[in-house]
Amino acid sequence: MSEIVNTEHFDELVALYVGTVKGVSEYVNFRRNELYFEYGKRISGYLEAGDWGDSTVVGFSRYAKSILGEGVRGLSPASLWRAVQFYRTYWTSEFLAEVLQEITWTNNTLILPLKSKEEREFYILKVKEYNLSSTKLNDLIENDFYNLSILSPEQGKLILTQLSNKKNALLPALHHASESGLFSLEEDWDRAQSVKTLIDSENTRLCRIFIFFNSLLFNDELEIPVFRIFKDATRGHRGGSFAPNYWKEAGSERVTSEIALDPDSLDLPIHELAEIMLHQMIHHRNRQKGLVDIDREKYHNETFRKQAEAHGLMCEYTDKFGWGTTKLDGKTMESVTNALDCGLPCLKRNRKKAGSSSTASKKSLSTCPICNFSIPNKTEHPLICSVCKADMETQKV
Repeated sequence: MSEIVNTEHFDELVALYVGTVKGVSEYVNFRRNELYFEYGKRISGYLEAGDWGDSTVVGFSRYAKSILGEGVRGLSPASLWRAVQFYRTYWTSEFLAEVLQEITWTNNTLILPLKSKEEREFYILKVKEYNLSSTKLNDLIENDFYNLSILSPEQGKLILTQLSNKKNALLPALHHASESGLFSLEEDWDRAQSVKTLIDSENTRLCRIFIFFNSLLFNDELEIPVFRIFKDATRGHRGGSFAPNYWKEAGSERVTSEIALDPDSLDLPIHELAEIMLHQMIHHRNRQKGLVDIDREKYHNETFRKQAEAHGLMCEYTDKFGWGTTKLDGKTMESVTNALDCGLPCLKRNRKKAGSSSTASKKSLSTCPICNFSIPNKTEHPLICSVCKADMETQKV
């Protein structure tokens, strides 16, 4: 094979291919939306004139399939009624051009059932601006992103930016497990989806608390962390813990911190759960500002106390945790009581009944002597603190 010596027009031809494929896709999408809009217009007219009834729509669907084949898509009674709804919703709308040309039909079917005109227009603009897939759009709608964004616009913009940069926003590991045959039965997949819905709902509840405080006390300056619920999340302190830069996004250098909560904290009264979240948010802010709020002698030092009391908490000193024992101050407690409505817990810890035959096994806990970070150690090997680079001390608990 002769050596390639002239690559002058390579990029030009690649760009031509990409542009043509994109153009074809956009044209097909426009024609499909235009078809459903026209179907909706005509069927709506037949219904209003009294020429058709509900049963006629079903009859036409059967007739069309007998002519075009049972496998034809988009001509079921449900699809035809959706076309009628599509026409009646948008025929006088200023968003009609965007809906026809830039929103896929699948995204349209997700947006159509929304109750208010404002919410529909909100999602139309976000789909157009961030090029959201139907999977990502559905995730936003199910988690009431519209109201979350109204509460905190800056955090809403951050969520959309992060979401648009991910190729697959929802359960990549679960999708991989399905493809590999791990979820081979339909009921297994349904169960997995059900568990996912519970976890998503609980994370949404925690995110509401975070966004509420971020707007109220931190001027929306805190980046949204990963929320995780697991046993021993407290790492030696009640309720929860904060781990800076704990996660790294696949395929990028972006790192994300974590706020972890113990399962028992989910069932606490809202003001106690809010206090745990705010406590961890103080650590989060201090880390972003480069402030050291824990040290070797006191887990929570004077810097933590000053920042906590400046952001809605009252601190009490103990020998073990320094200024780490906190509660909401009066003003913050009133704000939580009056304004923070994040729903009831979706998950609760399944406690074993008294007299259970299983007994808790002894385990080891490794603790950093500098920052007091603790982690269960299931091995016989010594651990090193990833932050302080110090040898961790291990003891049975």
